[in-house]
Amino acid sequence: MRKYMMVLLLLQFVVMSAETADSVMLHIVYNTTYATYGNGHKTHDVMALDVGRTMSHFYSEAQRLRDEQMKKINESNLPLDIAISSAKNVGGGGLQWHVCKRPSGGDSITFYDTFGLDGVKYSVVDNRQQWHIEDGDTTICGYSCGKAWTDIGGRRWTAWFTADIPVSDGPWKLRGLPGLILKAVESDGIYSFCCTSITSGNGMLVEMPSGNYTDCTYDEYKTLYYKYNDDPIQFLVTRTGNSLPIPGSKRKSAIISIDEKPFTH
Repeated sequence: MRKYMMVLLLLQFVVMSAETADSVMLHIVYNTTYATYGNGHKTHDVMALDVGRTMSHFYSEAQRLRDEQMKKINESNLPLDIAISSAKNVGGGGLQWHVCKRPSGGDSITFYDTFGLDGVKYSVVDNRQQWHIEDGDTTICGYSCGKAWTDIGGRRWTAWFTADIPVSDGPWKLRGLPGLILKAVESDGIYSFCCTSITSGNGMLVEMPSGNYTDCTYDEYKTLYYKYNDDPIQFLVTRTGNSLPIPGSKRKSAIISIDEKPFTH
């Protein structure tokens, strides 16, 4: 019954998308765990994948809520002291990066991230992932799933996907399997994503990340990533034009990059 309901949902979307091309077809929520280097601590986040007809958007729900609250404060024209007080009461966000995939745009993947006040993005076109299907069926969120693995950036990813939902997408940059990826685990336990719910979009739109993002190459992104995560205070000071070193400002731990292993300077 669940399988047939999902097929009906997909058929409904095909009709609806003729009128609203960027409407959310599926809203998939993933419990996300990621590690930090320096202390080995594991952190949890709740991330979501909004799948539309022409694109998909993967993002942190906590970070998105925080961005929306900050946007309302910025647009409220409150006195400065009240605005600052309101901003302090906004809860902490989650992972700041976003991933947008455009199957209809040459199979492009655009990765967005923020370092302090600097938003940057880089794009990869036709980034094919070579998946290897293997034995290991399981059930996730009531869906029967097959198992597969692939290597990306020196990391081995194992994924569980369901052919009951014929959407070739998944968390982060993962895609290319004959069904929606409901779970994905990196071999060293650095990152893991596990689906907790799947719903229709209920009139939502697939939104692009808000804010200003400067285009960069992947190599430029790596340089910024390490400079910021190694010493964020010095990074911010340097971006203002001040090159004086700040003693004791280096970070003791930071989020490990999801992109590449090893992710070197």
